[in-house]
Amino acid sequence: MNLSKYMAKPDKTLREHTNELLVQLDILKGLGYIKDDKIYELSRVACEYHDYGKVNRYFQERVTGKRKKFSADIEIGHNILSVMFLDEGEYKKEDFMVLYNAILNHHNYVNNIEVLENEEELIEDNLEGFEDNIFEPYEDLAELKDYIDKETKELILVKGFLHRCDYSASAQGELEVEYKNDFLDKSLNGLLSKWIVDWEARGRKKEKPSWNKLQEYCKKNTDKNLIVIAQTGMGKTEAGLHWIGNNKGFFVLPLRTAINAIYERIIKEILDNKGIEETIALSHSDSLIHYLENNKKAKKENREEIRVMDYYSQTRNYAQPLSITTPDQIFDFVFKYPSYEMKATILSYSKIVIDEIQMYSPDLLSYLIYGLHRINKLGGKFCILTATLAPFIKDFIVDKVGPVFQDATFVDDSRRHHLKVIENELDVKLIKKNYEKYGKKILIVCNTIRKAQEVYNNLRYLNDGIATDEEKVVNLLHSKYTKEDRNKKEKKIIKFGDTANIDNGIWVATQVVEASLDIDFDYLYTELSDINGLFQRLGRCNRKGVKSVDKVNCYIYTNIGSRSLKTSSNSRGFIYEEIYNLSKDLLLEKFKESRIITEKEKVDIINRTFTTENIKGKGSFYSDFVNSYNLVENLYPGEMDKGKVKRVFRNILSKSVIPKDVYEINKVSIKEKLREIEESKNYLEKMQKIEWIKKFSVSLQLYEIDKYNEKIKLGKYEELEIADILYDKEYGVRKKPKSGIEQESNIF
Repeated sequence: MNLSKYMAKPDKTLREHTNELLVQLDILKGLGYIKDDKIYELSRVACEYHDYGKVNRYFQERVTGKRKKFSADIEIGHNILSVMFLDEGEYKKEDFMVLYNAILNHHNYVNNIEVLENEEELIEDNLEGFEDNIFEPYEDLAELKDYIDKETKELILVKGFLHRCDYSASAQGELEVEYKNDFLDKSLNGLLSKWIVDWEARGRKKEKPSWNKLQEYCKKNTDKNLIVIAQTGMGKTEAGLHWIGNNKGFFVLPLRTAINAIYERIIKEILDNKGIEETIALSHSDSLIHYLENNKKAKKENREEIRVMDYYSQTRNYAQPLSITTPDQIFDFVFKYPSYEMKATILSYSKIVIDEIQMYSPDLLSYLIYGLHRINKLGGKFCILTATLAPFIKDFIVDKVGPVFQDATFVDDSRRHHLKVIENELDVKLIKKNYEKYGKKILIVCNTIRKAQEVYNNLRYLNDGIATDEEKVVNLLHSKYTKEDRNKKEKKIIKFGDTANIDNGIWVATQVVEASLDIDFDYLYTELSDINGLFQRLGRCNRKGVKSVDKVNCYIYTNIGSRSLKTSSNSRGFIYEEIYNLSKDLLLEKFKESRIITEKEKVDIINRTFTTENIKGKGSFYSDFVNSYNLVENLYPGEMDKGKVKRVFRNILSKSVIPKDVYEINKVSIKEKLREIEESKNYLEKMQKIEWIKKFSVSLQLYEIDKYNEKIKLGKYEELEIADILYDKEYGVRKKPKSGIEQESNIF
């Protein structure tokens, strides 16, 4: 059939579009991302036939402007029609079902098989004139459905490669399907060379820079799945990058602040701010605004700017060889939403580094592990790099993923932390006394926002007489500030927490500072959450290990209040009671007197405490973990839509809103921007204006919002609501509006 006679788009023939898919497929093959010749050949057939159904007269009338829209009364989806052109006699049975599934469901799963069964006359009408080119529908569609539910490697990869090529070829302006990774090994070697040059310039006073044992280990075992425990400050970022090497790679971290910091560090120190668009991507929900801000900085510093929308489009297409990302951006594929195979296929030829896996709740942890199971089966590789890892997690990985990894531990007897465990609530008076006596950089970590605000309020008098916000002695950081305010605070704490910064001051914070932030304080005062979280928090104090530990530098308070504890699967707390009790009992036993703890002892404590035997059957943590795993394991392809997946995966019932008082202060400017958005024809300009409005928003749990005052429409499908909540720039969201509710879950 001559596809050049038919249009796929108003400006492109069906033959041209199909050829573009085949070109993209060959690029993937050339990069070594399609290793199996059979998968490649089946994918070529799927790419060739996927849009044959567009030859029907109704589609041709629409694409040429003679008809306005799809009408279900007379028209069948082109993906359903396309399978009619596939000759069953040319293929082995299982290969044919793989192709049939890929083509039939390359847009969605909803009712496609039922349409084939029940709309025979309509299908014949749509394909009138093509009787010599089509074949009978597959006779046993129930068997086909059963085969699809098996989710074989061939089913996933062939459909995934079809999606990958079609998405890249169909995007506006067309997208690169993949950029080649030929830079990372070279760039890492360049980084080491810069360190050596700097060492020589400083008179060679210290040992010559080189990659340490952890980094060399990851470099030598780049072809294996790894689980590596390494103490804070050992250079896990460089180790993970060495393990990825010149391959497709994802660096996954739990906190957006840490992701932004690592992204900035890589483009500055490793890439020298060059070739950014074709090498590295930042993948989280605020990527676009981060790119826009980076361009402003680049302009001021007279360095290369990025083409923001092209870069953002390629980021969403996962075309860059290295992505720094949150887990929800890539591991949502475990919910098997329609077209999930594209993401699963990308990960099948990728190497995934997971940093600080212990940060995740039981459900997110189970989704992550199920994702590793699927990735391993499809051919991808994983490397878990973490400061601490509970043995029961490793046991679960062995049980579900298999003994498919090798593990190593890199800790020593270095002494960075002198602990004092206090069986009481956090003592603000002691903090005041010590600060007024010694000064220094103090970090206070609370388990809840309300507690952090209370502690800050008791210390804020130290700011009296301070001229500017930058000069504040006491600062507060948690998750419930507007985007604009939180962004400023995050930048400020990173600057203040630099080891080279010798200013005195106090930061009161929540879990948002717990992992992967390169900040260094002299003293830590913290509430106990659990041992894993505690050891992460310790990593923010004396991070480089060069300060004296003759005196106590870390104070741990074990009394945290019952409202924070999760006593069952349905309770509102966020710290599992059994985990907390294990942690508290151990600390009170091991640290009856204040003493130094070594890095090796931290690992030994985790290994002895959080065993499967100690966790299983002792509370709801392990059962929540297992139940969440079973949920995703037993889902059928297409059972969940992507909108629901987004909410479930993040484990929150939350929404972004603008606090009423923030809106009232900025109402005139917001309304002017809304008018400009409506009138603007330029997509980037619209997005910039939308992001400008969103900087006034804050993400809240639904139970924290009493009522909405009004809605503002940001675009055709997006709204932002004005919520009746109290907010100020100093404290953030002040209190929950529903009287009598004292819930503290997930409020970091």
